[in-house]
Amino acid sequence: MTLTHSRASSPCPSIGHNRPPDGKRQEIIDQITDYFLAERGTDRPSYLDAIYGKAEVSVGGSSPPPDPVLTDLFLFEEGCMPLHTNLLNQELGNFTERLVKTIFETTRGDIVDSSEATMAKLQTEYLALQSLEARCGKNEGKPVEWKKPDFLFGASKIVEIKYRFNSYQAKQKQIQVGLAYKALGFTPVFLHLSPDFRHHKEFADLGWEVYSGEDMIEYVFDHTGYDLRDLLREVSAQPVVRQRLLEAREKMVEDQKSRLWSSYKFAPDDIREDFHSRFVQNAPSLEAVVAIAQKPPDESRDDTTLDLSGLSALTEALSDRAMKTPPQSKKDALIRILMTLEDDERAEVLSEAMRQSSDRTQMTVMSVFG
Repeated sequence: MTLTHSRASSPCPSIGHNRPPDGKRQEIIDQITDYFLAERGTDRPSYLDAIYGKAEVSVGGSSPPPDPVLTDLFLFEEGCMPLHTNLLNQELGNFTERLVKTIFETTRGDIVDSSEATMAKLQTEYLALQSLEARCGKNEGKPVEWKKPDFLFGASKIVEIKYRFNSYQAKQKQIQVGLAYKALGFTPVFLHLSPDFRHHKEFADLGWEVYSGEDMIEYVFDHTGYDLRDLLREVSAQPVVRQRLLEAREKMVEDQKSRLWSSYKFAPDDIREDFHSRFVQNAPSLEAVVAIAQKPPDESRDDTTLDLSGLSALTEALSDRAMKTPPQSKKDALIRILMTLEDDERAEVLSEAMRQSSDRTQMTVMSVFG
């Protein structure tokens, strides 16, 4: 049994068939900007702050593939993408859904329907169909559990948007619900933004139209006339947004350094000892730190961490170096001073100290100091 719906005709498949007037562009930019920066309620910061707050950048290890949201809006660089964690993916998923829906609703509002009334009606129709099939003995096995789609697109398409799957259970439920959408007379369309999508065949075998990565970006362009990357770049280029992005990025880096430093303090003894011995016994490294510590204060930077106690610890460590047996506390004092240096200064010091260290030590230390 197939239920029919009297809705507008299906979208034409031709590329760029429905390019909206130029005036729509600014409307889309404004909408994306508004919900990107707006606080979402008590203890629920804006998407910008929430996603940066949950991001942990992969340094020196495997890095997730880039996508437009991370690179063109959040300004993460290829090779230094945030790790895919459940909390981060949840925020990115909610943001991506709202982002794509905004573009479709603004440009194709005549045939896009995501209203609660329509979603509730679809579920009621599906449950009625399941009940009828059960009475007729046609419902074999466990019925497919209903899942609300993101929007209807014309008379024949029903669309679901995802940033990235992060669990087997979610994948199975999403694949199976396509059968429910088909039973109602729709063709299910799956838009998956992240390019690392490995389940294309599984979805297609159950009747889904699947678009992931670049294919998804092309689908959005084909049916709305807008390039997703281009829109996100324009949002991020606005001065207010760019400043907020840079501030959030700086906070993320400092928070991650703090976490990594805490982890480093409790790293395996062999790694700590290898680095400390290389650093403390390397004359150019120590001389570089001494030269920086003895510079006149620079009003443009905060040198308060290089206080007398820090310099005293440095002097004592230099004295102990002659015996090559500096105690752990003095080694750690040197590392704390190292943490206060500017990036280019720290890189110069580390490049000398790490020249002879093991690969494992280099990986751990560079994860801490960047």
